[in-house]
Amino acid sequence: MKRLSWIFLQLLLLGSMLHSSLSASTRSRGKKKVAKETKEVNICAIEGIQAPMYCYCDNITIRNATNATCLVLSPFTNNDPTWNYFTSQIYLQKLKFIVRTPNGLEYVPVQLLRQLKNLQKITLQDTSIEELKEGAFSNLPTIAEIDLNTNVISSLRTRAFENMRNLSAIFLNANRITEINRDTFVNLPSLKTLSLNSNNISTLHDKAFKHLTTLEELLLVDNQIKVITADSFHGLRSLVKLDLRNNLIAMIGDRTFIEMPSLRQLDLDQNEIEYISEKALDGMRNLRKLKLSDNKLVTLDADFLAGAPGVYVLDLRDNLLKTLTFDNIKPIVTNLYNSTSQFYLSGE
Repeated sequence: MKRLSWIFLQLLLLGSMLHSSLSASTRSRGKKKVAKETKEVNICAIEGIQAPMYCYCDNITIRNATNATCLVLSPFTNNDPTWNYFTSQIYLQKLKFIVRTPNGLEYVPVQLLRQLKNLQKITLQDTSIEELKEGAFSNLPTIAEIDLNTNVISSLRTRAFENMRNLSAIFLNANRITEINRDTFVNLPSLKTLSLNSNNISTLHDKAFKHLTTLEELLLVDNQIKVITADSFHGLRSLVKLDLRNNLIAMIGDRTFIEMPSLRQLDLDQNEIEYISEKALDGMRNLRKLKLSDNKLVTLDADFLAGAPGVYVLDLRDNLLKTLTFDNIKPIVTNLYNSTSQFYLSGE
């Protein structure tokens, strides 16, 4: 009898153990496997991997940097995973790329610019970008300044800059641009400064700037421009400063600047100007500074300043003027009595 009781207890104990084992197995099967988390790569502190670029930031803590300068050290495509690392610093306000290798960056990183919702200034320097395609810079509402100085850009396509409501300045100095076509700059309601110095621009197509009604400063120094007409500046009704120094302009025809009634400063130094029409400055009642030094002027029409009676800074140095009469400066002579006025004249 005792032996039967002992066997019964053993069976009971074995059953309990089997039940516990099955329960544990069931619980184990019911649990979902947790994937091992991948560590986020900080674009401001890349370590232990070979990357095509390295960025130096004002703050290397994840999502705390506002300013980054990135050195591109080897070529990489638009699909390179390195671009994804910028999700670690999505609050950047200023971003600069400096290329230190041939063909290191041949495109505008459009997708990245769209991801950085707080970006205010973008700089691309020493890249191999040859063409700004349609939409290269478009629908980026936070960007206020685009700096594309010292690249190899030769062509600006239609609507390369479009629908940028806060964009106030574009710098395209020291590139290889040869012409400015119509509709390159469209719907940029805050644009104040457009700088195109030191390019190879020979042609300003008619109405090339017609959409830039808020532009205040247009810089075209050191180019190859030969001809300018009123249509070259159509629509620039808010322009305050026009700088055309060191071009190849030979003459200024009637009402050339009539489309710019707000113009206050006109720089035409270091051109090839031989003739200025009597009505060239018609409509320039707000013009205050007129610079014509280092040209080839021999004579001036008596009333060439009649359309710009507010001029108080006049520079005629280094021309070929043989004579200058009172009639030449009569429209502005009272301005020259002012202590702030400047009248420069020298020649052979």
